[in-house]
Amino acid sequence: MPGHGLLVVIFGAIIVFRNASSNKISGELVPNSIHIWDPTIKPPGNRRRKRNNAEEWDDIPNVVKEANIIPNQVDYHGNFTAEIFEDLFSTLCETLYEKYGSVCIHMDGASYHKRWVESIPTSSTKKQEIIEWLNAHDIAFSDELRKPELLELVKINKEKVPFSCVNIAEQY
Repeated sequence: MPGHGLLVVIFGAIIVFRNASSNKISGELVPNSIHIWDPTIKPPGNRRRKRNNAEEWDDIPNVVKEANIIPNQVDYHGNFTAEIFEDLFSTLCETLYEKYGSVCIHMDGASYHKRWVESIPTSSTKKQEIIEWLNAHDIAFSDELRKPELLELVKINKEKVPFSCVNIAEQY
């Protein structure tokens, strides 16, 4: 029955590349990019009792240990935050750069991949804050524009604000 079994979360990456001399396309798992953890694995207890899976706790990334991923849910996405993703992604980018050099990264559209570096004004944002955002991004506009028109300018120009994962990748 969904949501009542073992929950396993996998974070990993595959690199695909073309061999310049043979023109052959190859792929492999990026070293140290696969993290599989079962959230039923708990940290060692304070009572000095040895548990069956206590040594497995050491293999779980610290950012995940601190995330309190909850077992017995249909999936982990409700617990997997942008902060957890960005921590693991930063390590992945470092590994990619060290082993493969400069690469192009493609990801799916999971919400935790798409955290803006800064907040983007929405319809609930005050008009003055929208004006300040537009000014901070050097976007010219008429003082006579109303809030819906200002928001349209935000919509047109928000692509200039990168996602956090883009900033992480650009460091490498």
